[in-house]
Amino acid sequence: MKFYRLLSTLMLSCAILAVALLLLGSSSRRVAAAPQGVTRYVWQEEGNDSGDCTNRQAPCATIGYALQQAGDGDTIDIGGGTYTETLSIPRSVTLSGGWIVDDFFGYLIWWQIQPCTPWATVINADRSGRAVTLLSGTATTLDCLVVTARPLLSALMTVAH
Repeated sequence: MKFYRLLSTLMLSCAILAVALLLLGSSSRRVAAAPQGVTRYVWQEEGNDSGDCTNRQAPCATIGYALQQAGDGDTIDIGGGTYTETLSIPRSVTLSGGWIVDDFFGYLIWWQIQPCTPWATVINADRSGRAVTLLSGTATTLDCLVVTARPLLSALMTVAH
C-alpha cells in the first residue's frame, strides 16, 4: 500500500515538473500574433477628417481619408448617406455600409439593420470618373453599400492591374 502511495506521489510530482518546464520553456519562444484589423468610422454629417478614425464618437468625414489611415485587414464602418468621392483602394480592407448613426444628446449610436439596407450608404463618383478602383493584389470587401459613377452606363467599378 505504501508503495502505491509513493508511486502515485512520484508520478504527480513528475507531471507537475513537466508542466512547469513546458511553461518556462515556451515563454522564451513565443511567436508574435498576426496584427488584428482595426475598425474605423466614417460619417459625413458629424465627421472630421483628422485623427485615425478609430473612435466611433469622433468619426472621419470621408471614406478617402479613412482609407489613408487604414492598414491591411481593417474594417471601415460607413454611416448612411451619399459620399461623393472617387476612391482608390490600395490595401485589403472591408468597407461596410448601411450603418445608421443616431446622435443621442451628443452620443453617437451606431447600428445596422439585418439584413442590411444597401441604399443607406452610396459611393457616388458624380460623373468624375470611376467611383472605386481596386488595386491588384488586394482582397477588398464591399459590404452593404451601393457604388455608382452616374450615369449608370459608365463603369461602376474597376480593378487596376
